[in-house]
Amino acid sequence: MSLWKVEDQATRELMTGLYSTMLDPQNPLGPVDALRAAQLMLLERYRAEGDTRPQSWAPFIATGGW
Repeated sequence: MSLWKVEDQATRELMTGLYSTMLDPQNPLGPVDALRAAQLMLLERYRAEGDTRPQSWAPFIATGGW
C-alpha cells in the first residue's frame, strides 16, 4: 500500500519490479524482500539520473500477514 499519493509512472515501475522479483523462477523473494529490492532498484536508477526522488519509491509498505 502507499502512504501518500504517488504518480502513476513511478507506481507502475515499482510494481513491475516488485512482481517480477516475486515471480522470478531463479530467485523468488517474498513480498517484503521483493518490495525492498524494487525500491532499491528505483533508488539506484533515479540516483544515476541525479535525482533520488524518494516521493516515488518510499511511500510503499507491505501489509498483511506475510
